[in-house]
Amino acid sequence: MALQIASHESFCQHPAQSVLKTLQVFCLSQKLFGGENFKKEISKKARILLQECQDLKEEAFYKKDVSRLMSNELLCDHMTEISSELTQDALLKLSLLAQHFDSNGSVSEELRQFIAEPQAMFHRICKFIWSQYNDQSNNWVLLEDFEQEMVRLLTFLETAFTTRRNVIFVEAEYSASYTD
Repeated sequence: MALQIASHESFCQHPAQSVLKTLQVFCLSQKLFGGENFKKEISKKARILLQECQDLKEEAFYKKDVSRLMSNELLCDHMTEISSELTQDALLKLSLLAQHFDSNGSVSEELRQFIAEPQAMFHRICKFIWSQYNDQSNNWVLLEDFEQEMVRLLTFLETAFTTRRNVIFVEAEYSASYTD
């Protein structure tokens, strides 16, 4: 049974990481991170990542080709770490969300649009992935409960990626710990 859970988690991690990357990049593209104060305190790698995210800006977030940005080593490493800390249930939800927009679970323009403006299609998408979730999960939930869980998960991640688990801040902490 443990082997099935481990393979299920690894199967979900790649598509889940697509959502995590998309959300982190969206957070870093916000005006909050546009100030020069952030750039003074972070490494060169983090500064480059932040600048690329800032270049997107909110309105262009889902219109521009961001494939090179999504393969940024710092971003990928951080999302691998984050995804390893998530529950199997959270990984499944994020994986289903990514796969809804692209069967490969990659970062599609539609996924980026959803992250930038989730309210426009949230209920419809939740309704679609809810049925898949119930088929693949060990605990069946009502649609309303599933929607609330998705809101909590995405809100939690957005808050984390804006504050304490932001790739820029975490990378700065790693750099400081190696130089002390």
